[in-house]
Amino acid sequence: MNFKKQLLIAACVVLSLTSFAADKLAIARPVGKGGIPDTDIEAFWGILESSIHSDDYVLVSRGALQQMMEEIGLTSSSNLLDINSQQKAKLGKLQGVKYILVSEIAKFGTKMNCTIRIMESSTGEIDQKRTANLRVADLDELADTIEEALERVFSTTTSSSSSQDPGEKVKPSKKKYPKSAILSSAVKNNVSARYPDYFNAQLESSLLENGVVLPKQQSVAQTLREKKMNDLSEIDSKTSQEIGKLFDAEILFLTSFTRFDITLEKKSVGLADKVASSITGTDAGSYTCNYSLRGNVRIVDAKTGGSIAIVRFEEKNTLDSLPNTITAEECGEMILKNIILYKIVPEIMSSPAFKDRIPAIKEKQGEAGE
Repeated sequence: MNFKKQLLIAACVVLSLTSFAADKLAIARPVGKGGIPDTDIEAFWGILESSIHSDDYVLVSRGALQQMMEEIGLTSSSNLLDINSQQKAKLGKLQGVKYILVSEIAKFGTKMNCTIRIMESSTGEIDQKRTANLRVADLDELADTIEEALERVFSTTTSSSSSQDPGEKVKPSKKKYPKSAILSSAVKNNVSARYPDYFNAQLESSLLENGVVLPKQQSVAQTLREKKMNDLSEIDSKTSQEIGKLFDAEILFLTSFTRFDITLEKKSVGLADKVASSITGTDAGSYTCNYSLRGNVRIVDAKTGGSIAIVRFEEKNTLDSLPNTITAEECGEMILKNIILYKIVPEIMSSPAFKDRIPAIKEKQGEAGE
């Protein structure tokens, strides 16, 4: 082989490896909730863009992303979290971007809650394991902590990339958790059925992000309805064993709501706000949300029906300066998501059902392999 041909082959290899390693990444406009002003949403967007330093990704411009969104019938990239199956199919046919970073930022009391996820553009699906949640006091603290959060999100993406050497050993996951299932919630005192359903969906999402193996909660609920096992306010060993066999689960989660009261109050507005409201034709002022929440999540051993641990949640609080367009239902969902992410799931993951059972599970796997 002559020298020129060798150089040509080497150049082609280098170019192919470079184009393969540098996946194109787009950052969608963050979705703002809970009274976050547009200026803070734009600032968060800028923080995300300026925090991508990895050589593994080439950042797609906002203009190029907007053009993509128009091709699939969206007015803004912030609508990506709500796309339908047809739009997902169109998104999968678009060329030029492999991953899309989608995010939410919400005001909760005096804090900001941020969620960052990765969407596969080829499918339009979000991998729940590629998620980071942050709770910060302000944008300055967010800017200080965002890079570490992005590393957590992208480390999963990088490790699962097809660019991995086929001969390289895949590192095993750090933890093996028992298979689990989320059962339908028990509701008392006229708590709206909307909230338990939303609670279970958010609990499922957060547990999956933490590596817990779960069947889809909707499938679990449907199967239990078909078998006329809807009422699980009390669960005995026989029932828990049957459910455990149905879903191949060692751990069952059973939530009980005993109270969830929400009232929205419109704050009084000054003369300037009233004048501005009359000019623009919009409603002036903001809302205050008063709420009282009480319940618990039982972590049940499927073999015995006994409680391994009980995570209790009880809050009575007031949220100020909410947008005047918010509804009581939206306020309730925001409250539940916050308590799941920052109280319930951390306590579940540190409970004996998961923290202390990992060595025992490894021992069982070792015995099975002997």
